[in-house]
Amino acid sequence: MASVFMTLFFIASASMGSVLNHTYTRALRTVLSLECQFREWSLTDDLTAILNRRALMQALDNHVLNNTAGYFLMLDIDDFKRINDQFGHDAGDQALRVMAACLKETRGSLAVGRMGGEEFGVILPMCSENDVRDYVLRLLDRIRTSLVVSPLTCSAGLADIFSASSSPEVLKTADINLYKAKRDGKDRAFWRGVPLEEVPAGSTGLAYDGTRALTP
Repeated sequence: MASVFMTLFFIASASMGSVLNHTYTRALRTVLSLECQFREWSLTDDLTAILNRRALMQALDNHVLNNTAGYFLMLDIDDFKRINDQFGHDAGDQALRVMAACLKETRGSLAVGRMGGEEFGVILPMCSENDVRDYVLRLLDRIRTSLVVSPLTCSAGLADIFSASSSPEVLKTADINLYKAKRDGKDRAFWRGVPLEEVPAGSTGLAYDGTRALTP
């Protein structure tokens, strides 16, 4: 009789252990899933569902620190205040979402994000100048022909990552070119101080060694 009770005890213990182990495994999976979700939320812009400024700047920092060549494109929606004032903030939010969708749907980028307000950023891989022009022009055309309550255009400034020593330097260069695009009439992009279409091939003045451009 004692052996029967001992057998039943071991069976019950094993069953309880299996239940506890299953419960622990399920709880652990839930915690890991929530952790992953929270991490995604911390890197994603709530309104547009693309990278937020923090995540985009981390990606840019990695590019610069790892001497990875490429380009940074800064974009700003033209006359965004007018869209909000004339059509309401819901229309403004819709314009931001459409802008984000255009960035995600235009092939050729490494990362896209919202930097704040109506300003966005794109990291492009190292490629030929013709490919850079093609990407930017395709993107501006997609934005221009998007369906929103008001004509949607944006101005853009492009910066060469490989010729910069820091992320702030990249941002400053892109911002200067963006400002020139706004001053020149909007709905266009500037690169190396001139309209995108006017940049001559090989105009960097830098010798590219495959990782970072070196001054002669």
